[in-house]
Parts: sequence; C-alpha cells; structure tokens
Amino acid sequence: AALALLPLLPGGAALAAALPQAGLRPAVFAAYALACAGACVMEVRSTPAGPGEPGEKAGRWLFTLILCICLATEVCA
Repeated sequence: AALALLPLLPGGAALAAALPQAGLRPAVFAAYALACAGACVMEVRSTPAGPGEPGEKAGRWLFTLILCICLATEVCA
C-alpha cells in the first residue's frame, strides 16, 4: 500500500512548488486535492473479492480519472 501511495509525495511537492506562480480557485483546488488523494487511497484499500470485481474497479478508476481531469482543468482562474 505504501508503494502505491508513494507517487503522491513528489506529485504534491511539484504541485506545491507550482502554486505560487498560478492564480488558483481555492475551493476547486481543495476539491481536486481531496478527489486525487481519496481516489488513490480508495484504490489501495480495495481488494479483489470475486469475478465481478475487475469491472467494478475499472468503472471506479474511470470515474475518478474523469473527475480529477475535470477538476484539474478548473483549478486555475
């Protein structure tokens, strides 16, 4: 689980370094950060349970991908 969450650290550091140069919408940025972190934690904590699990996992991943992309495009004013 720690190995799967490890990419959040350099990503967060790069994002923090880029924040002062960009005009941000704070509420949208908070929603984006929460959605990205929540999606990563949810994927790590989910366990394969049976034959229907791959389809559910793919649907969940696709939803979180679209959500994070939509929020990311709206972060900068």
